[in-house]
Amino acid sequence: MSAENVEECIGTQMSQNISARPAGHFIPIVVSGYDGLNASELEKITLSFSVNQGKGKAEFRLIAPDGSEVTLVGAQCSGGNCEVQGNLTYTPTFYPAGHLVWNNSDPIPAGTGNFIPHIGSFTNLTGPMNGTWYIYGTKTNGPGNVTFESACLTIATTCSSNQNLIRVWTVTDNCGNTNQAFQNVTVIDNTAPIAPASPADITVNCPGDIPTATSLTATDNCSGQITVNPTDEFMGSLDDCNGQAIMIKRSWVFTDACGNESESVQMITVNAVMNPTFNEAELPEDITVNCNEIPDKTMLTVNDNCGRTLSVMCTKEEDLENTTCSKRLIRRWSAQDCAGNQVSHMQTITIQPGTLLNSFTCPQVTYSYNNALALTLSDFNDINIDNGESGYCTVNYIGRATALDLSKFTCSVGGTVVVTYRFTSPC
Repeated sequence: MSAENVEECIGTQMSQNISARPAGHFIPIVVSGYDGLNASELEKITLSFSVNQGKGKAEFRLIAPDGSEVTLVGAQCSGGNCEVQGNLTYTPTFYPAGHLVWNNSDPIPAGTGNFIPHIGSFTNLTGPMNGTWYIYGTKTNGPGNVTFESACLTIATTCSSNQNLIRVWTVTDNCGNTNQAFQNVTVIDNTAPIAPASPADITVNCPGDIPTATSLTATDNCSGQITVNPTDEFMGSLDDCNGQAIMIKRSWVFTDACGNESESVQMITVNAVMNPTFNEAELPEDITVNCNEIPDKTMLTVNDNCGRTLSVMCTKEEDLENTTCSKRLIRRWSAQDCAGNQVSHMQTITIQPGTLLNSFTCPQVTYSYNNALALTLSDFNDINIDNGESGYCTVNYIGRATALDLSKFTCSVGGTVVVTYRFTSPC
């Protein structure tokens, strides 16, 4: 006994005498494991049939699972090349294109050969590849036999791991008599590639910090090329800046030659958590200046760490109440990015006072009264004078009545009321 694998295809092998029309014979061939492929992707079919009174008596059609069909062998005819006598076996292989059309009336020798169908083309077949295909054979009425021997479909696919073998066991006795047994072996690769470990999830501050996709490679249980397609799925827009983190799902999809897929996933979080920074290397420092030497406001600029332009707001505050007679000017610069992160800087300018007065002329004050002897200190208002300068150099003095002398005044004669004022400055 011997065993051999005779062909890598999907088919059937039997000796079946074909009936005349309209009955004929349907020989089924079941195809499975080719999800996603169409019937039009048939690469070739090898048909074997025998005749004893010429090939013109035979017609064979290939019918796809959805009922679309092509005529492989035809047309039925008589005379000439149609009725070559003798027991002849034809084993043509039919392709979508690139070969001669099979015509029964042509002088085709017995044995193997390459052809295209008598009518139609594989590319015109419709519907799925998977399902039950049929070889439909008929013969003309009258004498002569047409016998179907075998048919084998080869499917065009990049999946070299998927194979269909017809395994043949041949038994031969001592007298040379033989008998055969057949087994169809279908190999289908439906195991996905083994994806590598996913890169670690990361968090970045700015869209510009998102790294390029790392090159990853998967391994497969079968031979063949593995393609990888990295993609980024954004859960939110990078143009949005509202303080909310943006998530990116980075996927590497690995596909083997048979269409099996696996995946590695990395999550990238874009979250602006860094505060903006001033671009200037040196920021305004606290200083002490004379009242007439206050520097102009410095214009500061800000970088938000993500390349966005920010506006800087500058405010000032005055503190005029302190015991040293000096004044304070507080300047504040602040900026905020669209995510709410802030940066600020404060400068305190201590301003020295203007000229202090050692003496001055007391202003003349006139009062009306009915009874001078009834006057008290509370009857005399405060007197305000300044040092004659302006702005931050102004120093104000306040005079308050501190003594009242009525000894030089009588109601009958009149006289002088002497009021003593004491002037003080904030200094």
